[in-house]
Amino acid sequence: MASVPVGARPFDVVVAPDGGWAATIDHDSFTVTVVDAGTLAPVSYPVAPFGTEGGLASWEKGHYAAVDDDGAILLPYQGLTVIRLDPRSGAATALPSAQNSHTHGTARAGRLLLTVGTGAFGNASGGPSLSILDLDTGEERIAPLAVPHETVAPWRDAEGSEYAAIAGGNTRGEGWRGVTLVRLDDLTQRELPVPGYPQAIVAFARSGS
Repeated sequence: MASVPVGARPFDVVVAPDGGWAATIDHDSFTVTVVDAGTLAPVSYPVAPFGTEGGLASWEKGHYAAVDDDGAILLPYQGLTVIRLDPRSGAATALPSAQNSHTHGTARAGRLLLTVGTGAFGNASGGPSLSILDLDTGEERIAPLAVPHETVAPWRDAEGSEYAAIAGGNTRGEGWRGVTLVRLDDLTQRELPVPGYPQAIVAFARSGS
């Protein structure tokens, strides 16, 4: 066992599809730190599409990330852009987003990137929402949410319908004590009360006889 230094106040950890690296999303240092799984050598890349003005008080920081099939780290910022970061070279490209909401949780559902927007903070002026962004075509659909949420995970029901499951608790102390389900084909919503103000959510499949 060993420890590796990373950037300031990491919000999230993502892992390469082949397990070759792990990366932290370093909120307060405007960086992503990639740690090689074999050598444990860390490399920190600056990622600040809207600059670093304001420092610790800035709203334009990364929080959560997802990993694409090719290993690129997908980082949404303010519902205005998604940065694709090459974890080996640090090269970055951008995908536009029209969500316009301070982004927190994000996850992939196949070729769709699901991103939670918590509302109007910093240079984002929209309300709480869920963005569903097609990574291949750039097509994006926005589902308004009644209150801020924190994290999201893809989920499929017994009939095969696909949903975004969004945790109602969040780091701003608002939200609600439950999970909101947004069906991906028509954006209909269903609320499930859950005690304890849940902030993190993970979906898993249970095999049965």
